[in-house]
Amino acid sequence: MNEFGLFLRSKSVALATGILLAQAVCFYAFAQNEREPNTLPLQFIQSQLGGWTLASQDRLDSATAEILHPDDYLYRIYANTQTGAAASLFVAYFKTQRTGHAPHTPRNCLPGNGWTPASQGIRAVPVPGRAPIHVNHYVISKGRMRSIVIYWYQTASRAVGNEYMAKLHLIADAIRHQRSDTALVRVIVPFEGGNSGAAEQAAEDLAGRVYVALSDHFPAF
Repeated sequence: MNEFGLFLRSKSVALATGILLAQAVCFYAFAQNEREPNTLPLQFIQSQLGGWTLASQDRLDSATAEILHPDDYLYRIYANTQTGAAASLFVAYFKTQRTGHAPHTPRNCLPGNGWTPASQGIRAVPVPGRAPIHVNHYVISKGRMRSIVIYWYQTASRAVGNEYMAKLHLIADAIRHQRSDTALVRVIVPFEGGNSGAAEQAAEDLAGRVYVALSDHFPAF
């Protein structure tokens, strides 16, 4: 790595460290006054989302549940009866982050499970009747398998793709609203060969509908 690359990396590490320290100080200062919202179980999220219908529902294995330690989660397979597409939806919800339990980024988990990112970035996803949201977008592969992965961090008022921006918003919410609840939301759509267009469209369509469903589900500030 050249000197410029090392400089950028050191700046990124310093920024991340600064945000984490600010978050820790903020949570320590406001922990006594934090309000944990009364939220209905995620199981109440609609089984029908536009053209998507609930096909199956599963539980996390004990090892994953122990690592993530969410207050609530949703792990579903949806099928689109109009296009024949299938997608997995995972939502991990944390009522508070002052205990140290927080979302784990899929960016680190996917390579650990043998998946290799072929492309990645932030993408704007259309939302029915609302402004677009910005999410993390990955194309991943493992052997001959290919998948589109979309994930974001969602609260009662916003969706954020960038992890550092999500933490900064979290600090602001803790100060203004005495809340630190957030959810990690992930949509995965598998596809075959090199034609990812239909999978891209399917993943974005479901992501937009899930965002609306969660926005209506989480208690407002």
